[in-house]
Order: sequence, then structure tokens, then C-alpha cells
Amino acid sequence: MNNLKDLFRKTAGLKGTASFADAQKDPSTNFLNDADPVTEEKTGQLLGLFNVLRTLTDETTTAPPEVNESESTLTSIQTEFVAKDDNPLILLHFILQQADSTEHAIIAVKQFLEKSVTGKKMVLELLDLLLLIDAELEHRLMIEYLYAAYSIDVETQNTTLKPLLIEWQQMLTSIAREEMGHLISVQNVRKSLGLNIYFNVKYLSELTRIFPYISQLEPFSKTSLAKYIFAESPPKWIESDDPNAIRVRQLLDAEIGSEDNKLTNDVDSLREYVTQYGYPISALFKVMLFILEHLTTEDDFKIASVTQQAKPEQWNRGYTSDERSVNINGTVHKMTASNVLVETAMTRWECVQAIQAVAEQGENANEDTVYTDETTHFNRFLKIFKYWDSHEGSDFNPSKNMATNPYVGEDTDLTKGTEHTKIEDPLTQKWARLFNLRYNLLLTFIEHSFHIETNCPNPSSSFKGLVINNSFGEMYNLKALSHVISGLKMSTTHDLLAGPPFQIHPIQEKRYLNVVKEKATYTDYPALYRTFIEDSKDLIQTIPDHETIAFLNTMQNADQELLALLPNQQSTAVL
Repeated sequence: MNNLKDLFRKTAGLKGTASFADAQKDPSTNFLNDADPVTEEKTGQLLGLFNVLRTLTDETTTAPPEVNESESTLTSIQTEFVAKDDNPLILLHFILQQADSTEHAIIAVKQFLEKSVTGKKMVLELLDLLLLIDAELEHRLMIEYLYAAYSIDVETQNTTLKPLLIEWQQMLTSIAREEMGHLISVQNVRKSLGLNIYFNVKYLSELTRIFPYISQLEPFSKTSLAKYIFAESPPKWIESDDPNAIRVRQLLDAEIGSEDNKLTNDVDSLREYVTQYGYPISALFKVMLFILEHLTTEDDFKIASVTQQAKPEQWNRGYTSDERSVNINGTVHKMTASNVLVETAMTRWECVQAIQAVAEQGENANEDTVYTDETTHFNRFLKIFKYWDSHEGSDFNPSKNMATNPYVGEDTDLTKGTEHTKIEDPLTQKWARLFNLRYNLLLTFIEHSFHIETNCPNPSSSFKGLVINNSFGEMYNLKALSHVISGLKMSTTHDLLAGPPFQIHPIQEKRYLNVVKEKATYTDYPALYRTFIEDSKDLIQTIPDHETIAFLNTMQNADQELLALLPNQQSTAVL
């Protein structure tokens, strides 16, 4: 067990990770900066448990064998700790130090958690935390890919390049749709476990150093593409001798070691990052699947929740893996369409399948097929990268001169060490605020759909169908708004263009923070709709010539139709 002990020593101490300790020292970086110390201590313990299970899943390659003599010593120690049942991490630490193989350690952990009430409770709380982090990651990647797609300049580039750039833009949009499917599938798993729905996009993934430093809204470039490949790559590929992996490392090393980043980063290169933090996204999926497969029982799942879960037929809307035809300059081009996976999760096994499907399409693809399966995000991004490296010069820029991480208003919760650009042009500010209102309205529609029963023969004609239909309508509104914003200047003093800011509204921030703190939040969804719609209406009135902008008129007409259908009485649900 020397290798396992060494791995354990590389992880953080049992009270939490280094980043958690940093957050405690600096309240401005702590997502629980107004929480009580007990909650902070518990979160630190959960991160410690994650490190223990990550160590086990890192070395596990085969199923655990039958229990044999090596477990007898551990079982006698377990009995003593089960009687006390106060700090399961102490015993888990002991198991890693004493077991003679990873497989035997897994057996001992499973046996102990089956007997320990406190230990089982902690495991389920960790699963809750990891699903929250995964929801943030899927959400963040979705909006990053959308931002990159909106940044591609298909209008002013060389005519011969237009088909290629449209293909790249379509691929980014397609993968963003698939990330939306991942986000919804993760919510289904949370619903199956009786957990609250969560659509925030920051806090937890930053706290645990999942994909740090390099995750941001930025124009599409070879460096941003390298980041996407790293995010979606299988474990260990980034350290391999694959020529493409070497090129990706070079680009990311230059980003991490740049003048803008070196004062805030605690690593100087991607290799140092991997050595210090491992492969956090794949580790996240491995630990979630390990818990679901080995440390939960059917009693932990709420089968009745399936009536409120998202269904594939409601959300994929014809987005399959078939090719689509796009007419460009009179020539028909075949392009791969989205394959939006929405997985319902009624039982433990269906939850395992849902997370596995998300992982295999995205950030933890099967290592046996990842290099040949052209449907994975990794291979689709790598295809662009290979072409770019071999056909276009290093000075080729497919994107508009768009800002990085644009924001509007006085946002006091910006991520430290990350570039942000404030929108200062008065007209652009109005469009950016309108985008944020409609983005939060979309999140409210999707979230609300998880609290409405599917209880009629034709779900599309039900109130749930109305909410889902409005979700898709809002996606088109956001596409139109993004097109407008990406053509407007950030300031009257320079030519830098704006982009959609994707900022979470303070009302939503507070609600999602309560989910993290495990506080029940009762939400009046019709009241939220009215708030965002009325604020949108007031803002539109201040936009010059708004009466002549067709899509704004269509949007406002749809808003009034929705308001007329909303119940007058309060309609609440626990978030």
C-alpha cells in the first residue's frame, strides 16, 4: 500500500483542502462568508472525504474481490468506531494507512459506511456537494462555449473561410446545447436524491480548484480552444507525448505564466497544476460514480420524483446526432447536429447511467474509445485544433475584438485573479442588462419545470409544457440579444466590443446560496416571472427606437401572453 499511502499524503489534510483554508483566511473568497462556523467546518470535512475517495478511485481498476482474511483486522477496528460514530474520517484515514491493497481498502470503507450512521450521512452530503459542483461546471462550460460561438466573425472574414468558420460556430453552439442537457440531467439526479435544484455558475467550483484560472468568457482563439480540450480531455492525455497534447500544454503554460496571471496563480505551468491538483474534472465524475455504485442503496432515492423530472422528449426538441444541412453562399454544407442527452434518473442504477452518459459525452470520456468516438466533446474540439494548427497561420484570428468577462453594474463578487471588463457605454449597458434579465428568466423557467408534476396525457399542453415552451422561446431571445450586444462597443473611448455577460441576478444569487447552505427556500415562481418581465419592459422603453426592433416586439407580446396565463395566487415550491 505504499503507493496508496503516498497518494493520500499528496491530498489535503482531513480538515479540508488548501483552497478551503485560504477561503477561511480571506472572507472575500469564501462562498460561505456569512455562514456559521459549523457549516464551514462540515464543508471542510466533506472536501477531506472527497480526497479520501479520490485516492481510492485513482488506483481502482478492477471490481473489489470477495472479502477475505485481510478484512478481519479492519472489521474489529470498525466496530469500535461505529460505537462512537463521531468522526468517520479518522477511521477512513486509518484504513488507507493499514490496508494492504486498494481493493481491500474499498471493501473496508464500504463495510464501515454500511454500519456508521454518521459516515453514511457524510457520504450523501458529499454526493450533494459534488453534484452542486458538477452543475456549476456544466453551466460554466455551456456559457463559455456560447460566448465563444457568438464571438466568431463570420461576416467580415475571407469568403473562402466562411464555411469553415460557420462550421466552427455551429460546433461550439452544438456542444453548448449538449452541456445544457448535461446540466438538466444532473438536476434529475439531484431530484432523485431529494436534493434541491441548483443553477448557479460560481462559488463551489472555484473553492475546490476545479478547472481554475483558465475558465472564463472570452473570444474564440487557439488558446481558448486549448482550454476546452483540456477541460474535456481524458485523464493523463494532457501529460502524454501526443503532439497535440504538447501543443495544448504550450498554449496553456503561456496563459498560466503570463504577466496578467503569474501574480495570482500558485502554479507556473499546467504540469505543476496537474501534479498539485490532479485531474479534477475526471476525479469529480469518478468519485460521484463510486459513491452512487458502491456507497448508496435504493432507499436513498425518491422514485416518485420522476413525475417532476425533465424528460428527453421535452428537452431535446429534435436535437439528435444526425447531420444537418446549412446553405452558405449557395452551397449546401453538411454539419453535425447536437446530440442533447437528457437522462431521467428514477432508481440508483438510472442515476449511475445518467452520470455515466454525461461523463462519456463530455468531461470524462471512456479512455478506450475517446480517441475514436467522434461524438465526444474532446474529439470534436481536437478536430478544430488539428486543422487550425496545420492549415492556418499563428496570426489567424477568427473572432471579433470582443471583451473578456464583460460585466455591467457594480459587481462586487468578481473572481479574484481573473480579467474582467466593465461595460461603460450607456447604450450597451442597457442591452447587457436586458440580456441578464432574460438569462435569469430562462433559468427560472427551467428551474420551475422541476417543480411541476407531469400528470396529464399530453404534457405539452400542461402548465409544465407552457413553462418548457417558454424556456425555448427565451433561448431564441438570448441568441438575438447576443447578436446585438456583440456588435456594440464596451466604451465610447475605444473599439473593444461587448459580449453577453451571463450575470446571475442578486435575487437568484441569494436563493442559490441558500441551497449551498442547505436552507429551504420557498420560491413564488409567478412572482419571479413578473419581476423579470416587468423590469425588462421598463428597460426596453429606454432603448432608442425600440418600437422598430421586431424581435423586441415579439418578445414583449409573448411576455404579455404568459402573464395572462399565470395564476393570480401565490404558487410556491421548495427550491
